[in-house]
Amino acid sequence: MKWAKNFGGADYDRFRSVAATSDGGFIAAGLSYEGSFGTGSWDGVPGYGSYDSIAVKYDKNGALEWAKNFGGVGDEGFNSIAATSDGGFIVVGYSSEDSFGTGDWVDVTGYGDYDATIIKCDGSGTVEWLTNFGGGSYEYFYAVTVISDGGLVAAGYSYEDSFGTGNWEGVEGHGYFDGMVVKYKGLDPIAPGVKNNYINASSDSNSTITPSGVVTVQRFNDQTFHFSAADGYVVSSVTVDGRLLTQEQIDSGSYTFTNVMMNHIIDVKSSVAASVTLTIDITEGKGYAKYSTDGLSFLDYTSPVILAYGTELFVVPVPEDGYTFSTWKVSTEAHPDEVTAEPNLHFDSVTGNTHLTLYFEIGSGGTAASDSGIGWYVLGIVVLLIIAGILLWFFLFYRRYYDVLKNESLNIAGADRVHRKSEYRFKVEGYSGTIVYRIGDKEDVVWKTILPNADGSFVIPKEEITGDVTIEPR
Repeated sequence: MKWAKNFGGADYDRFRSVAATSDGGFIAAGLSYEGSFGTGSWDGVPGYGSYDSIAVKYDKNGALEWAKNFGGVGDEGFNSIAATSDGGFIVVGYSSEDSFGTGDWVDVTGYGDYDATIIKCDGSGTVEWLTNFGGGSYEYFYAVTVISDGGLVAAGYSYEDSFGTGNWEGVEGHGYFDGMVVKYKGLDPIAPGVKNNYINASSDSNSTITPSGVVTVQRFNDQTFHFSAADGYVVSSVTVDGRLLTQEQIDSGSYTFTNVMMNHIIDVKSSVAASVTLTIDITEGKGYAKYSTDGLSFLDYTSPVILAYGTELFVVPVPEDGYTFSTWKVSTEAHPDEVTAEPNLHFDSVTGNTHLTLYFEIGSGGTAASDSGIGWYVLGIVVLLIIAGILLWFFLFYRRYYDVLKNESLNIAGADRVHRKSEYRFKVEGYSGTIVYRIGDKEDVVWKTILPNADGSFVIPKEEITGDVTIEPR
């Protein structure tokens, strides 16, 4: 034996491979534990993480020339080293997933739990380029060599869960651990690996989603999907990773996965677009009815009307001369055979077939116009009734104000009353959670989530307010 040298700090240090250099010296490669840095041979040198990969250069007599550590905040280790024809060297080993994005790996994204790594350095130990190899689980390089064509071959193994992902996309594994051999073309820089995630987007035969199929998304990127239904159908449900989207999210027609860091599933289903029928029967007296949908102009009712599901509906009676309105009988799924003396009917959202029966009676103080003829007095009364009905409808429905019911646990800055179909704007002070609201006091009314604007205010759209507004935290 000519000589023996030791190297290390106060903790765990190990060499796993050595390669001769053209100057007659050699480079040893391995790893050091975090407790070694700043002590012993590593005096004045800070570590990166739990374990750092290390390379140490000696001259032919065993004198230390330099020592370098490599890594991120996780675990690293060099398992093999080979000298290169340009006077530098190649080292291979492994790095844990938390190292990527830090230290020497600051601009590199990892693939899985542990990635196999390869680093090219010049003769002074300065990194020229580095890259990683792997799938979604564990990969390690344990040996490297420079072959006759100038290329590099690294060998190691991969865990079964890695196959079909990352660099192994489209490759099927054989067993629990598979040996792997990776050929690189030469000493030119190799681009670091980029981890991809996959979103499986599907829809039934009467709806579409774009893009569709298995969509590859680079890790930490966003991906938006647009969905719609065929003519005569509506999107009835959108499921994201087993969770149903709200009706408001469905109505938006799109969904965005933000900052993708895992695989996802999105599925769209449709159903036949529901329609409802409005029928009006005149049982007693003489007259007719007018109706309006979604705030449009009033039309004379002459025959059954097909309405879209969820239509807002107004219905008013129009008696003939000598008659006045008596009562309505309203038959819906929610209120079968309900009698009301209110002349003007309003349905916030028609969700089922609606049958109305209209009753007129002879006006007080006279006989029907069909028996007595039309006189100026009767005509004047009819005109006044029409004007009064219009004014009554205007003040009861169009000009109506509703209460805003605020949860006492929230410090809500906003008006206590709001005009029908107008916009309602408010702010919530000292609360950063989710805010929901509903319109009306029926038990089956859907609560809707509302998000703040850039200035911190919340806005309920003007067309939605057709009843009392309740605001709650979630």
